[in-house]
Amino acid sequence: MYNLTPPYPIWSAWPYLSAYERLFLLALGVLTVYSLYATVITISRCRECRAKAHKGDGADIQRIVAALRMRGMRLRRLNEVGLRLFGVVLFWSLLLAYYTGDSESTPVGYLVLLHFHVHLIFALNVSFLFLVLHLLGWLMVNRVDACAQVPLVT
Repeated sequence: MYNLTPPYPIWSAWPYLSAYERLFLLALGVLTVYSLYATVITISRCRECRAKAHKGDGADIQRIVAALRMRGMRLRRLNEVGLRLFGVVLFWSLLLAYYTGDSESTPVGYLVLLHFHVHLIFALNVSFLFLVLHLLGWLMVNRVDACAQVPLVT
């Protein structure tokens, strides 16, 4: 029935995931792409700030740093919402793991354990993605803080 082998990539469990989990994974993919985009833009704007610091344009640097901090705060809030939504989807799916259908040949306890296995693969992969998103946010904040402390050359 289930063909799940270590190291448990998400595509090995994809056929067995619920519609809620699949939708959440698609939303998390969008969030990951946005996070990568925001990180790349932040790093490029920080380089732009360093170039402006050499020109002595302090007001422009402050405006850019304020905009980058707002972007970082927005990304952190999106990550928090995604993490909370992950909890809701995971626990809802774990509740549905007890529905096994009519199976006379396979013990019900074994089927429940297989369903839990699928949901744990989902949780493992999503947790790893949230770790990556957290590290991207951390990188963004560090780059913005470094950009804010660049001394002006006059």
